[in-house]
Amino acid sequence: RANHQPRTTARYRAVIDHFRTFLQGHPSVTFVSEVTPEVIDRYKVFRKDAWVNPNGQPVESEDDVNGHTRKGARAHTINFEVGALRTILNLAIKWGYMKDNPTKGVTKLKVNDSKPPRFLTEEEVRILLDACPEELYPIYFTFLNTGMRKAELENLEWSDVDLKRRKLRIRRKEDWQPKTGERDIPINDALLNLLTELKQKNETSLKSSYVFCGPDGKKIKTKLREKLIQIAKQAGIKDLTRVHTLRHTFASHLVMKGVDLPT
Repeated sequence: RANHQPRTTARYRAVIDHFRTFLQGHPSVTFVSEVTPEVIDRYKVFRKDAWVNPNGQPVESEDDVNGHTRKGARAHTINFEVGALRTILNLAIKWGYMKDNPTKGVTKLKVNDSKPPRFLTEEEVRILLDACPEELYPIYFTFLNTGMRKAELENLEWSDVDLKRRKLRIRRKEDWQPKTGERDIPINDALLNLLTELKQKNETSLKSSYVFCGPDGKKIKTKLREKLIQIAKQAGIKDLTRVHTLRHTFASHLVMKGVDLPT
């Protein structure tokens, strides 16, 4: 937690939880110094054989296995987890718990199971927005019209919004910093209308510093990914399980309309 963003720390903690579950079947490993390259390879097999949910998270019990679960985490997921263990064990070396990192020299899995990036068609975008509850419509509309990352939207404040210059400023805050540095995002006509309306509502009621906030005016705590999955399922949109898909949709539609990739 001292050196990483909360989101990264949460992902590392999930890997530790997977590894702890794996070690329950290996009672001979009682000290971190007893984790060997063989143990890491056995962990890879464990994750290959485990039942997982669509997002790669483990299934808690055999009773939870259903048509949405699958056998085995994907290769890129396992590679990430081994990399996370490498980072964690490097810290153990730094702190004097062990001398060598057992992940060193462990072979990465060949990634041949990754799916092509998903993006929504213009018809699916319309269906999704039509299915959005009133309180969530502005959020997903903004994702689709800016290509913002989830954390960028959650940390967007009215001081970052310049309606006259039609720019959104993604900038660092005291408790958060952008993944790839600060930048400006243009505001198109449709988004300008939406933000103008939101600002007027905010000035007369919540008076929050955040563009998208909770009922208390503080930073939004809604689980946007879970809500998106629910809306997509109700609307009959398949394979929409990540908020990042909306960012990819924004970029893909621009490319299809002739905008160059760097832009």
